[in-house]
Amino acid sequence: MSSNNSNRSNLSSPNYGHDFVVSTTPTAINKGLWQYLSSSKEQPVTQLCFLVNRETGYPSEYISVEDLMEKTGNVNPFDIKPGTNYNDPRIAALTAALFSTGIQLKMGPPPGVSSHNLPGIVSLAKGTKAVEFNMYFSEITVVQNNPPSGWGGTGHWNVWAQPSGQPWYLTTIVDVLISDIDKQLSSTYFQQHPDEKAALISRLSGLESTGTAFSLQQLLFDLDNAALQGEVRFEGIPDGNPARSLVEEATLKLYTSYAKEQGKPLLALVALPHVEDESQLKLTGIERQVSFLKDSTGQELKDPTPEQLAVTTLDYLCATDGHPLPGARTFGWNWVMPEEVNHESGVIAINRNTLGNFIMNELMPSCQASCIIASPTVKTGPSGEV
Repeated sequence: MSSNNSNRSNLSSPNYGHDFVVSTTPTAINKGLWQYLSSSKEQPVTQLCFLVNRETGYPSEYISVEDLMEKTGNVNPFDIKPGTNYNDPRIAALTAALFSTGIQLKMGPPPGVSSHNLPGIVSLAKGTKAVEFNMYFSEITVVQNNPPSGWGGTGHWNVWAQPSGQPWYLTTIVDVLISDIDKQLSSTYFQQHPDEKAALISRLSGLESTGTAFSLQQLLFDLDNAALQGEVRFEGIPDGNPARSLVEEATLKLYTSYAKEQGKPLLALVALPHVEDESQLKLTGIERQVSFLKDSTGQELKDPTPEQLAVTTLDYLCATDGHPLPGARTFGWNWVMPEEVNHESGVIAINRNTLGNFIMNELMPSCQASCIIASPTVKTGPSGEV
């Protein structure tokens, strides 16, 4: 833990009592998620088109760009540049086909900006069961056809695109789930990340070689049920414009589809022994909580800066050898300080009593075997001398 932190950890205090705690920062979690987003296989550019429903006047009918081009004599709306005169025959053909809005996008890190200068993909501000999840795109363009109104308004062809260095993104709330996985790690995620799979299988083979029976559980983000939050960054598309709501809905669904193809982002993988654990610290209970940065008095900061939020920690609270699990507690110290976030991913802290008992049990047999038991005897001579 931080050498600069005046409040050192004290798990042996009656207020806590956990046998050990493993804490990690969202900075470390996000580093892995950016790698997930960057290293996944090259994604194709997806194009979605929406036609106006004649009864409602709303662009609610989805059509592929290929089907639209068959209706319009091979006119692709994404080829029409901003500033094109509305009398262009291509626009006329699209209007005749009831074309309203088109969305062209590609998943991935946004261009022209470092991940260090962006809000993290995930934020722990909501807790451990649900987190904030930002959805980013490497490319996104929206085109909109606004025909002249019946009141004499002129028609407009609008084009909005994500500019380099100014990323568009959605903020959603995502559940964190625990699910089972087989020992061969035959999930979509590990199929798309063979290096991680090979490394984990190697370690699991070592566990199997000891004769230990175990099952695997994974902790992952459930993007299937992501709920859109109020913060949506699509600068340029006016609030209330039908194109904006279409973009929000479509990108949310496409991101979910992307996660299914690539495998839902993985947070942790845990091996659960089915027979007696032979390790020195036998894990028998675990719980999760989130800890926020605290001031010198141990109170959580009311208005933390982004730098201070970056050292919020996801804590695994652990019990060993059948000890009761104290449950969630607000620690009176910080696990990682802001100045350490770039070179410390987290902390493992062991209760001094747990560590002391472990050392005592390891030393006791050797100490007992090395003890000398004295059996003094006294003899006297004929004259009574000793």
